[in-house]
Formats: sequence, structure tokens, C-alpha cells
Amino acid sequence: DVLGVAAAGVGVLLIDYEFRSARGGPGAAGPVNMIGAGIHEAVDVGIEVLAVHALEVSARLAERGHRVTLAAPDGSRLAQEAVKANLPVLPLGVSGYVHPTAVWSLGRFLSRERVDVIHCQHSRDLATIVPAKILSGRACPILLSKRVGSYLMKRDPLHRFTYAHVDRVLAISEVIRTNVIATTPAPAERVAGQSF
Repeated sequence: DVLGVAAAGVGVLLIDYEFRSARGGPGAAGPVNMIGAGIHEAVDVGIEVLAVHALEVSARLAERGHRVTLAAPDGSRLAQEAVKANLPVLPLGVSGYVHPTAVWSLGRFLSRERVDVIHCQHSRDLATIVPAKILSGRACPILLSKRVGSYLMKRDPLHRFTYAHVDRVLAISEVIRTNVIATTPAPAERVAGQSF
């Protein structure tokens, strides 16, 4: 499978047939141009873990011959570690939800670099990624990895808009999958759970 990657310590991230078929079906030749997003500053241990995972997945995809760019806050530890791992970095940092400049920059990047897949690690990043994808005119899928449950209901207009553009939520377990379905507008058929 062209897009499968084993991430150390977190199981296997496997992008399913629907996304591979967009590249010519299973076993399609050629690298995929991906952008991984860890664009929020690491402010606590949970977000720091997400940043480490973004770095690991990006490095493994690059090892498999995919063009990977990691979006990260300029000067952040994540950006510094990406540079050490010889991964291109798109300096892009946000906090909160409204970022017109970041949306514009990311949209231009997605269009210019002809990005095929966007994989984000934090649901808050969707408020920047979704408008940027729309602005870019790219039809690339958006994947969201979820490792942490939430007790906040995310069914307001902003979350309905952003989750409508997420092609697949990759939950680390069935517990997290159930939580995502219960607390977000993501349809159950777009939320993939993994058992260990």
C-alpha cells in the first residue's frame, strides 16, 4: 500500500483504499506529496505528544519516498526537530481559531506545492486547514488523527463546517472512535478506530 506507515509506539496508520484509489488504486506508483500539520504551539504534555507523532509519521513517510512538509510554528521545538531530521518545514504557527494570514499562506502553499494529502494532529488545526484547502482549490483529502478523547460537544456551526471537510478521522482506539462520534459532527462511517 502506497500510503501505509508504521509509527513507532502508536500502532499503524493506514490510509484506506478510497485515498489510494485517488492516486490510481492500490499499489499506485509514485510518491505522494503530503503536508503534516502540528501548527499549534505545544503548551502541555498532550499537545507535545501530538507534535512528536507528527514528526515520527512525517519522517517515516519521507523514508518511503513521499514528499513531506511539516507545518509547525517557526522556531518551535517541533520545527527544530524536523530540521534535524532533514524534513522541510512550513513555518506556520497559530493559537485559537481565526488566522487569516496563516490561512492565506497555507492555501498558497497547498496550491503551489500541489499537496495530495493533509494529515493533522490536532482538531483545532482544522479551523486553519479547511479554509486554506478551500482557498487553494486542491481536492486533497484531510485526515485527522485523534488520540485523546474530549468531553466538549463540538457540534456548533464552526465544527460542523470544519468536520464536513475531514475525509477520515483516525482514532487510536475504539474508545476514542466512540468519543469522536459522540462529541463531533463527524459521521461514523468517516471515523476509523483501531484495536490493539
